[in-house]
Amino acid sequence: MPTILTWIGAEVPRVCDGRSLLPFLYGETPADWRTEVHYEFDFRTAFGSAHQNILNLHVDQCGLAVIQDTRYKYVHFDALPPLFFDLVADPGPVPQPRL
Repeated sequence: MPTILTWIGAEVPRVCDGRSLLPFLYGETPADWRTEVHYEFDFRTAFGSAHQNILNLHVDQCGLAVIQDTRYKYVHFDALPPLFFDLVADPGPVPQPRL
């Protein structure tokens, strides 16, 4: 929403989450732009019943949170050990099991 409001010249209300992406449309990166991304994922239904059959997790234990920059990725699971990846040094994607 901040991008559209900025584009039409309207004020962005303080209650709006996020920032305008308009500078990127002009090939500019704001100097104070963040260098990390944070996201969460609920995988209880993404892979059928794999959470129960393969991982032995209850449906309420199927969440993860990630913080990632251009080099590193840290994955924190609700009920599994965390994972840490060096995206430059790691050899590539891990083959996915057939479900």
